[in-house]
Amino acid sequence: MKKLQDIENQLRVLEKDRKALHAKSKKITPWLILIPILYFLFSAAFLKVGPFTIISSVFLGIVSAIIYSIRVRSPFSNIIKDLKFSLIDSFIKEYHPNIKFNYAQHSRNGKSIIRSTGLIGADKYFEEDVIQGENKDVKFYISEVHLKSESNDAMVTVFKGILFKINLPNRNFPKTIIQSRPGLLNKIFRSFEKNEKYDFWYDTNDESRFIKTLGPLFPFLKHLIERQDVIRLKAEGNEIILMLETHMRFLDEPKPKLSRTFFEKEFANRLGQQLNSLLFIVESFANNLGQTEIEERLELKAFEYLKAD
Repeated sequence: MKKLQDIENQLRVLEKDRKALHAKSKKITPWLILIPILYFLFSAAFLKVGPFTIISSVFLGIVSAIIYSIRVRSPFSNIIKDLKFSLIDSFIKEYHPNIKFNYAQHSRNGKSIIRSTGLIGADKYFEEDVIQGENKDVKFYISEVHLKSESNDAMVTVFKGILFKINLPNRNFPKTIIQSRPGLLNKIFRSFEKNEKYDFWYDTNDESRFIKTLGPLFPFLKHLIERQDVIRLKAEGNEIILMLETHMRFLDEPKPKLSRTFFEKEFANRLGQQLNSLLFIVESFANNLGQTEIEERLELKAFEYLKAD
């Protein structure tokens, strides 16, 4: 009861801040929109409209946008950060008490992690909602990433989904790449082989050690592929880096809005389901869970929330 009371008190404080900021937004937003418009209309009515008037109007519009960002958008972003941390902290303390974690709303190490793998190339890297944690001696890094590359003078999405980096003590994986659907060039320039039983392609520098160390994870990889379709994985030493392609909006379903109360159960419930899914993936890699055990323990059909659209 005390934990429930604590999170309710935190939500009340954040809800009070949201309401105050919403009230401020309703007061200043009309003026921030009207000032550039009124200036232009005044100039058009009483002055000669020329380049200076147009540039000045655009400048006032930019200033208005900056003021709104400073007075409303940035404070609301900080409130959302506190909201997510409070809910994550409450959920983990209740259901995963052995986990120690920290949360960051914006980019941390995703770009360098992805580039170190060679799993995919991109020109632009976007990352948000980063959770770094440790469960006993297993360390993990989870974030939502969106990668884009330039094609025909336009930026196109090459990957959108969830990034995992998991450090597993006392493991010694050979250098290995696993993909569910490698592209043609990867098949040509890498010595990929198909594992027919578990339906993935792999390239490793030590076949026997690959089977010995990663073999227990094959059922779980098959389970992910059946539900995700597209996965990319690199293993080496005691580290596994996994990329799951999905359109899930991690920690943003539904997306928090300034006009929406924080006491909506849908947001808290979905956040808990998402965290349960992602932490289950970490646990499965750490404990070599088999197919039967995986199916028995997926109480909330958690992977339904990770399926790509």
